[in-house]
Amino acid sequence: MRQDFFPKPLRFLAVTPPESTEKEVEVNCGRRLKTWSRSRRCQLWRLLLLPFIPILALIVQTTLSLRSSVTNGREVSEVEEQKICKASRSLKTWSRSRRCQLWRLLLLPFIPILALIVQTTLSLRSSGTNGREVSEVEEQVHVSLDVEEKICKASDRLKTWSHSRRCQLWRLLLLPFIPILALIVQTTLSLRSSVTNGREVSEVEEQVSRATELGKLVTRLQQERSEVAFFIFTNGSTLSVQL
Repeated sequence: MRQDFFPKPLRFLAVTPPESTEKEVEVNCGRRLKTWSRSRRCQLWRLLLLPFIPILALIVQTTLSLRSSVTNGREVSEVEEQKICKASRSLKTWSRSRRCQLWRLLLLPFIPILALIVQTTLSLRSSGTNGREVSEVEEQVHVSLDVEEKICKASDRLKTWSHSRRCQLWRLLLLPFIPILALIVQTTLSLRSSVTNGREVSEVEEQVSRATELGKLVTRLQQERSEVAFFIFTNGSTLSVQL
């Protein structure tokens, strides 16, 4: 504020701003920032905000990459649209030209010929596939007939061998061994069950012996505890021995 603005009797009220106020404000702000940076609140805010810094960096990076991808996609779509428009325009111009009309006049008679060629190729292809299927079916029939013939021959051989003398001799030799094999199997099963039962009985005996020993140990400990308590209660008298 200028002193000329005030009248003469009020000039003493005009306050001139000090020149060093800005410097003092800067110094005070610096001191306050230093004290706040050394305070606990600042440290807590740092600890709270430090984990979010990489997350914010990733978010910014993803947003920028998405933005760039969107812009690139738009540019590519615009380029493709321009190419399509150019192609459609060129096709329209070419379809209206004389060369296109001449090609149409030349190719129109060949369309039914091409249709007949395609029809004949398809029919030949279907006939070839049908012939292959028929040949496969015939092969399967021949294989089944061969298998049936082999089975019939094997059955005839078995019938002839079962009526022969060798089969009867083998029967006479093997018939007495059937009950012997049955007895062997039965004895092995009974021995196996007896062995398992013996193991179980021995385990039960060991458990019972351990339980009895533990019971004896517990009773002895209780006796000792009672004797010690009685000795402490009677101040070392010998009545506990008599009891």
